[in-house]
Amino acid sequence: RENVIVWANDTSIVLCNYSTKNVFATYPRPGSSPKQPDLYRCNLFWENDHSLIVGWANWVQVIKIRQRALEERIKSVEDFKYQLTADVEGGFETDRVEKFMICGLAPYGADKLLILGCITEENFEGHVKELEVRIVNRIGGRDTYRGGLQITRESSKLALIFSLSHCPAPTMAESVFFIVSLRSVIKATPCDDDDHIDHLLRQGQFIEAFEFAKNRPTLKRHVPKEIGEMMLNNLVEKQEYSRAAGYFREVLGSTNESAPAWEKWIAVYDRRGESEVLTDYLPYYVNGTLNGPHIKSEFFELVLNRCLETNVQLFKDSIKKFNMLYSHATLCNVVETRYKKMRTDRAAGRHVSEADLWILGETFGLLLEYQGNNSEALDVLMDVKDSGELFEFIKRHKLYRKAAEILEKLFAKDKTRTIDLLLHHEKSENEDELDELNPDAIVKKLEAQHPDSLWAYLKALETEDNSLYQQTAKRHAQLFAELIAEKDPKQLLRFLKMMASSGLNIRKAYDMCKRQGFLEESVFLMSKMGHQEEGLKIIVNDMKHIGKAIDFIKEFPGDDDQSQLFRKLIEYVMEADENLMGKSGSKYFEHLVHDSDTWESIAEKYGVKEADVRFSNGAAGTSMATLPRPVKVPLNMLGQLLAAVS
Repeated sequence: RENVIVWANDTSIVLCNYSTKNVFATYPRPGSSPKQPDLYRCNLFWENDHSLIVGWANWVQVIKIRQRALEERIKSVEDFKYQLTADVEGGFETDRVEKFMICGLAPYGADKLLILGCITEENFEGHVKELEVRIVNRIGGRDTYRGGLQITRESSKLALIFSLSHCPAPTMAESVFFIVSLRSVIKATPCDDDDHIDHLLRQGQFIEAFEFAKNRPTLKRHVPKEIGEMMLNNLVEKQEYSRAAGYFREVLGSTNESAPAWEKWIAVYDRRGESEVLTDYLPYYVNGTLNGPHIKSEFFELVLNRCLETNVQLFKDSIKKFNMLYSHATLCNVVETRYKKMRTDRAAGRHVSEADLWILGETFGLLLEYQGNNSEALDVLMDVKDSGELFEFIKRHKLYRKAAEILEKLFAKDKTRTIDLLLHHEKSENEDELDELNPDAIVKKLEAQHPDSLWAYLKALETEDNSLYQQTAKRHAQLFAELIAEKDPKQLLRFLKMMASSGLNIRKAYDMCKRQGFLEESVFLMSKMGHQEEGLKIIVNDMKHIGKAIDFIKEFPGDDDQSQLFRKLIEYVMEADENLMGKSGSKYFEHLVHDSDTWESIAEKYGVKEADVRFSNGAAGTSMATLPRPVKVPLNMLGQLLAAVS
């Protein structure tokens, strides 16, 4: 810089080495700049001894000056006299960012420039429409700050009359800049953090001011908490209650010392009728530790009472969330009064929200539970229709003896949840302690008057714990058999086979099967009682199924037993064949049709072909689905027997 003279003319920037009296570099004005070069000043300033920054019209360029290496200079006599050279490094074109022209520029820290720029009139090149101060990145030219200046007092609005000067200083904060025009000189200094906060507050940008201030420990005039209070006031005035409450922890703090500030704002929200918003932001216990200041109970009660007035579901959820932070007795009295009034209104025929009544009843029970009044709480929850809290309450306090006493009522309230309670209740680790809800106790409680509930429980037990189900079935085999016969008769034979050697009263079971017309089951039980011939006779005369008769005989291992039964089979078949209707070779019997019968099921039941059954009823070759009543079933038992033997 000491030996270099730089100037600009209409077409270029010229660099001259004063010591050697020669021009060592010339840089033409960029081709994309305006065609009238006299309308815009070329701004030049030395940033240091080797770096020159140029701002001309719509271009910024950085020119670096360096000593030429000896190898470069000795190439020729002409080159040898040039000791210096320059290179263009970096820069940007303002048109590519947002079109503005440069009236002046100065360094602003290591990575930014301060530019006095103007936006020109559309059809008057060089005439200023708007004058601005911009702080831009040196690389790319993007704005980091932009502010407008008033120019109404100026007699001329040519870009040439505006310029920017600056006085460098050791630190950026101490730098001074001057914006100069024909009639004005404006002094500008960099803003500190406090100035920036002042600006944001003047603009009403309270959130931005707080966000900026909370991470600035070097503030001199502002306190982040005070700015935060201003922000909260502003948000509340704008009725942005939830947004304001979201800042409570940051602004007010989370220590016990901050409790009075929290209480002040809770009162503000309550006066405005908005305190239920605070349920998302107030402190509560997490794993036994309060996650915020210890606020007085009466302030929680303000919030909870507001919830009770506006949203009973939120009230119930908040009662759970803020447990131990309010007076249980106080809230319980309030809820009890309202709950009883709603029940009275409903009984009198006045309109009552059933959903609110249900939620309020569960909340009443919950508050009684919190006070240790478990018996009263259980009575209240039993009166609440479809109460989910009831069963969780029983589990929490292991009220299994009481549950056994009111088991029928629990089934009446909710069969699914009652069964879940019976299957998954917590058992005592002490094996000598009686489980009040063991399967035998449940069977004894329900067998007489609640067979439907007992059946539902047993089916669930079979799925949940088949081993326990089997043990229970052995002790109550007769009762189980009767239930299965009524509820799921297709499973009766399987159950009888499973229980025949495990305590089942065969005679009673047979009497039941005979009484209800369970033929296959009766045959099995007769064989267990040693009455094989009678069982075989039932297969022939009642079931009319030769295949099953032969399978029945095969189940007996002894040859003598099989021979004797086979002779009886021939005898029974001869007798049955005589009793069939029709002539020899085309005999039949009449099947009494049931609603579930089809051509296929009837044929399968008696071991005959479906086509033969259709033919005997005049339905051969048709798609007729309606069955005649009765259906003639062709049967040649003797022929079937001979065919099976052969």
